Amino acid sequence: MASTSAESAVPVESIPVEGNLKLRSLDDKEFLFPLKDVRKAAMLQTMIADLGLDSEEAMESQPVPLPSIHRFNRNVAKEDVELYDQQNPRKKLADVINAAYFLDMPDLIDALVKYTANNLEGKTAEEMSSWLEIPLKKDKRKTAADDDDDGQSAQKRKRTDVDQPGTSQQAREEAGEDSAPA
Repeated sequence: MASTSAESAVPVESIPVEGNLKLRSLDDKEFLFPLKDVRKAAMLQTMIADLGLDSEEAMESQPVPLPSIHRFNRNVAKEDVELYDQQNPRKKLADVINAAYFLDMPDLIDALVKYTANNLEGKTAEEMSSWLEIPLKKDKRKTAADDDDDGQSAQKRKRTDVDQPGTSQQAREEAGEDSAPA
């Protein structure tokens, strides 16, 4: 399986500029991103085109700003499955999926979604909740004894507009109307 492009981003000082795109994060850290990985991120290609640069110019010119990126996660595994299995809690997996959508990286999106789907296939709601590390909220149904006549439901019961569906017989009787709506 292919490695992710984020693992290829390293601080500028450690690799030569040739064949790399220089990116600058919001915290003013510069990174050289291998051009082969930049080609996988349509958003970065669009940014380069919007700046009026071709990929060769972009490598040697000033850094491309990334206003929405705050920092890079340098602890990314080499194999996709290893990376995904290390996401603990699984909420980080959602962050990686969101980043892949933001960077418009269809290969990474595909791999992440397939990985998630394969791990959830055939599981019960409780098992899915456990795998995703999201607490499962039990559905507590209200009974008539739980109704305290507050809120919107009480207002609806006391409507007297007989043309409106849901107008209660009790409200019509309290309003002095004995007949049911026609």
